[in-house]
Amino acid sequence: MHANHDNVPTAKNVFLLGMEEETVKFVEVDPDIDMFDVRKYPIFYSAQTDLVRRVIVTPRAKILDLEGNMEVEERNVVWLCHPGRCGSTVWSQVFAVLPNWKIISESRCMIYTLLQS
Repeated sequence: MHANHDNVPTAKNVFLLGMEEETVKFVEVDPDIDMFDVRKYPIFYSAQTDLVRRVIVTPRAKILDLEGNMEVEERNVVWLCHPGRCGSTVWSQVFAVLPNWKIISESRCMIYTLLQS
């Protein structure tokens, strides 16, 4: 399903998929799915495309409204940049057992954002 929305999505089951010049794309997954379960979903962007209920396309300018409309959880963050076949899945599973940690393994939107800057 594909939808255009004037509002910036803020639900906990909505995740950034990617950014383009004029728009930002999000995916919505079932609220009961824990996208951060690296044992079930070791590659984040694969889980996004496999589990998507709908794609939300928002004008890039609307993202500035996001800050005031979102609950932010304080979490420790580890971002592993790596070549393929290096053991990163094992490391993400190690960090996933620690309390108050969320692991995003191989998030395509983060990689593309870095490459564009």
